[in-house]
Amino acid sequence: MRKLVLSAGFVAGILVLSLPAGSTTLTYGGNTIHNHTHNSGASVVTLDPDPITDGGFFLSLDPSLDFQNAMTKSKAAANWKGLKFDFTGSLAGNFDIDVYNAAHSVPLRGGAQLLLRYTRWVGDPAARDLLWIQTVNTTDPNGGEAIPYPDVYSGANAGSNLPFFYTPDETKLDPNSYVGQSDIYGGKYKVNGKGSDLSYDVSFWDWPQRNPTNTWRGELFLASYDKANSKVTVYDGLNWGFDIDKAPEPASYLLVGSALLILVWLGRRRLKSC
Repeated sequence: MRKLVLSAGFVAGILVLSLPAGSTTLTYGGNTIHNHTHNSGASVVTLDPDPITDGGFFLSLDPSLDFQNAMTKSKAAANWKGLKFDFTGSLAGNFDIDVYNAAHSVPLRGGAQLLLRYTRWVGDPAARDLLWIQTVNTTDPNGGEAIPYPDVYSGANAGSNLPFFYTPDETKLDPNSYVGQSDIYGGKYKVNGKGSDLSYDVSFWDWPQRNPTNTWRGELFLASYDKANSKVTVYDGLNWGFDIDKAPEPASYLLVGSALLILVWLGRRRLKSC
């Protein structure tokens, strides 16, 4: 395992996490929606981890043991039995997180939206050789999984018999409200059609959602696939996720308010009797 050296600072609303030369870095925008309550007041989504408000830390240079076990011991891993994994790969470029928002789709369903780009540096694999790979740890698992599992259960990737979030043949991000269906590789986009063109070597979009009350945590990395030798090398990545809870019922607020009024009244009675 490599030792991580971190320094952080805010520059024009951007939190920059910098490491020694030759190591991966991460740039995190400061316009994040940390908590989102649906207009109906039915539920609230909270980002977790959230590095700005909670002192959390995104960047991860090595997959956790849970990630490693998911690749070899989960239910999904039976689809790529015999595939060899190297979890010690390293990169030298930069992750740019353009969107990390808490959001709802309906009153009782929501999650975290993540849009990010990776820009390569000297020594990194070619862009077309990089693939996204992600594991999920949630209280509401897909596919009957009970442990952190590879995120391969939905979309065009389902049934690909490989552990990657996008299949090696996919070239477009899933359509989303921020940049539409942009290229995964070697492209440019504007977030919400505003500002300058943002360039990248490889990009990622995801919006996992759950109903209350649940948690969702993702470990997301870049990887490469050596088909001839049945080998996957996992490089650097980041952690992200969310919690979704039901908002307190109005009756709960009434009870709390009533209890406070009673305490105030009792306090005043005691003062008068002294």
